[in-house]
Amino acid sequence: MEKFEKFFISSKPGIVLFVGITTLASAYLGSPDPKRDILKIIFVGLGVVLSAGGSAIINNVLDRELDKLMTRTSKRPTATGEISPNEGIAVAVFLIILGLILVFSFGGVVPFLLNFLAVILYDLLYTLILKRKSPFGVILGGLPGSLPTLIGYYSTAGRLDLLPLILFYFMFFWQPPHFWALAIKYKEDYARANLPVLPLIYGEKFTKVQSIIHSVLLLPAVLIPVFFGFVKPIFLLLTLPLLLGFIGLNVLSLYIQIDLKRLFTFSNLLLISYFLAFVLSKQG
Repeated sequence: MEKFEKFFISSKPGIVLFVGITTLASAYLGSPDPKRDILKIIFVGLGVVLSAGGSAIINNVLDRELDKLMTRTSKRPTATGEISPNEGIAVAVFLIILGLILVFSFGGVVPFLLNFLAVILYDLLYTLILKRKSPFGVILGGLPGSLPTLIGYYSTAGRLDLLPLILFYFMFFWQPPHFWALAIKYKEDYARANLPVLPLIYGEKFTKVQSIIHSVLLLPAVLIPVFFGFVKPIFLLLTLPLLLGFIGLNVLSLYIQIDLKRLFTFSNLLLISYFLAFVLSKQG
């Protein structure tokens, strides 16, 4: 049981939870009859969650030496040796394969390929290259975190159109300011691991300006769904105040010291509210 707990921690359950939310919501939005497609929605969501958890374990295995140098991550089971690299890879591959089988069985070929691509992009492109080489790596590194919107939607709709692209767009531009709040708060940690995060290379002010720009770029993802009639007008009431609050907090951080962990938490609330509002205000 203790070993299971260690693997659960290594799967980054907080991140995986958001992957599950975005996949399930997108699958629901793509379905012409969610009641009829309930099993498809659930099992595609489960498949993406399992593969994301496996991918996160591989990320921890690959980052274990770096994690040892950072206070925030030094107690991760892969860093302490409680989970060996071989154990981690074995469990991760099992979870990824099981997840891909579920996505293929209930979602089809295209969601399967998109899910496989997400794993490759996260563990190879982001973890091994972008994270270690570029202060802007988190931007392209947002691709695997955005793909679950397309996976979920295609699995029930059988196509991609403007709506899932809006969801993808939201996720892509939401992730950088979400991460940069932590990067600023824990920049000394990243310095110890010699990771070139944006606050270390270009400074806190530049990073905060980038966060403002990316948060403002989320506005079309709130306005366009109403304009095209994908959602009822109440969608704006459920999402726009939170987004404006998120933009405001990022602007405020330029001038006064605010709790960046709270900003990080607020961005989580924005994400959950956005997808929940989409589901609750869906037209048709």
